Amino acid sequence: QWTGELTRVAELAAYAAYSEFVATDRDARGDTKYRDFVHGLLEKGLMPLFGAYPALARQTAVLAESWVRTTGELLERMQADRDAIAKPFGGGTDPGELVAVETGLSDRHHGGRRVFSLRFRSGLKLVYKPRDLRLERAYNELLHWAEKCGLEPSPKALRVLVRPGYGWVEH
Repeated sequence: QWTGELTRVAELAAYAAYSEFVATDRDARGDTKYRDFVHGLLEKGLMPLFGAYPALARQTAVLAESWVRTTGELLERMQADRDAIAKPFGGGTDPGELVAVETGLSDRHHGGRRVFSLRFRSGLKLVYKPRDLRLERAYNELLHWAEKCGLEPSPKALRVLVRPGYGWVEH
């Protein structure tokens, strides 16, 4: 999802650079102008675009660094919590390898962190939330209690695994 964010950040600058390219490159054929423009930017490491728009270069670097850091943090936490995840969500069985990740489920917050939806080989789907989940756990415990007391219709209580400053929630 960070590529979509990067696209939104760069679209106006890229459009302006392409418009200038089209206006100045009279030799390129109409059907190849865009391809020639992209190849030219890539051959020069995007330097023509970043040179013309240094704030774009900075924002691109910030987004890339944030993505690397927060994705690494997610993967480290997932690996460290595999046994803890298996107990409430997998019936004590390891969920297997991670096979799909859905990003962009929330705004960026706390240093660029985001909510991720994860799917494992076993079919288990979890939501990773990079914030304190104690209140969310308490709410779901209240829902579970209300269900046991016969509340009809009862909203589904989700299982929540609270970790220090983050946690995992049943999908």
